[in-house]
Amino acid sequence: MLKWQSTIGFLNPEKSSIIEELIKTHVTPDTNCIEVGVFCGKSLMHLLEVGNPKHVFAIDPFEGNVNFTAITVTGGIDIDYNMHYKYDKVLRRFKDFDNVTIYKEYSPLTDQTFPDIGYAYIDGNHCKQEVLDDAEWIYSLMNKGVIVFADYSIESVKEALNIFAEKYKLEVCFSKPIYRENTIAWIIVEKG
Repeated sequence: MLKWQSTIGFLNPEKSSIIEELIKTHVTPDTNCIEVGVFCGKSLMHLLEVGNPKHVFAIDPFEGNVNFTAITVTGGIDIDYNMHYKYDKVLRRFKDFDNVTIYKEYSPLTDQTFPDIGYAYIDGNHCKQEVLDDAEWIYSLMNKGVIVFADYSIESVKEALNIFAEKYKLEVCFSKPIYRENTIAWIIVEKG
């Protein structure tokens, strides 16, 4: 079993297979990546194991309470992820990866300097303006690559992404999952 499969978090098999194909297509050992919304580190570990990127800049404020109700055949189960959503715990999980820098901050990090980014995964704040701000910031750091958006089924994410794509005349691609909540969207960036 790969580490990402045993890491606590929300990345389910259907989402992971879509994201895995995007990573395999767009991430090489020369690719710098950004992940907005680290949570417990599951998607970050997935990126590291599948893509072997040059460097990943991972951003999350590590604040707030994270509770989730999983619906099962026998009913709902409340799951408390707060014990896993801790900055120090995530730092320890990635301490052996020299190609990972974790920022305990809110995105966008406009006061930092980043190399050219070739792959970005946005799964942070899902409010319309915050998604737009993250998309604009990451787009400014890219010449060629892909920006992947989790949770395209959430209306605020969809609205933000459609506004962003229209502004820059970009095409929004999205998965056609079995379950609506597993929808992933992405935009291919090719400037100049």
